[in-house]
Amino acid sequence: MPKPPNIPNPIHPREFKQKHGMSLEELHEISQIPIDTLSHYLAKPTSARYVEPKLHICQHFCEIDYRISPQKNLN
Repeated sequence: MPKPPNIPNPIHPREFKQKHGMSLEELHEISQIPIDTLSHYLAKPTSARYVEPKLHICQHFCEIDYRISPQKNLN
């Protein structure tokens, strides 16, 4: 499958989860990122467990968002 033409702004995994109402397991299935890693990205920023996702992870979620949101692709 070709890459979308212009990927807009990267999406933090937490924002993606809220936007699409997905569980941790669903995020794992769609992104292929290990559950343990995702749980660190989704922890509260004030938590010792929190890890800020690198830019390429946020871009990956933006690409997934682009692919599963067909109404945006029509414009």
